[in-house]
Amino acid sequence: MKYSYSPNEENYYGCFDSPEEAAWEGMAEVFADSEEGDALFIYVGENHDPDLSCPIDANDAIDKLIDCNEDFQIEVAENFAPSKKEKEDLTRRLKDAWSSWIEFNHISADFFIVKNVKEYEFVFHNEEGNEEKDLAERGVLKLVEKKK
Repeated sequence: MKYSYSPNEENYYGCFDSPEEAAWEGMAEVFADSEEGDALFIYVGENHDPDLSCPIDANDAIDKLIDCNEDFQIEVAENFAPSKKEKEDLTRRLKDAWSSWIEFNHISADFFIVKNVKEYEFVFHNEEGNEEKDLAERGVLKLVEKKK
């Protein structure tokens, strides 16, 4: 599993080996852009591959056929009515063709879907000379518990 971070819970960056690594990297970015007294939060989520399975089924293909023949929509709609079994067969064939095409052309996504996002807060230690220390020595990351 890989992880990414977001300063705004919208755009996610990176591909880290642990949520903590992603949180610290993200917190460094947030910290650099912050002003004194700002609350510092970072969002960390799991990176998942997107679903590249077939985006159409028999109903989509049949609807497209009818739409493409708009001059004859009524005739097509009345005379073209595959059975449930025929639709299931077409859906299976479409999915098989799509999977074969993806595999043959070595198509993969160059993006990821972020799931299971957790919020982290940076809590400063109140110590003298803290401003001269690096980020990890200035405080700790705490996982924010969401209230339900």
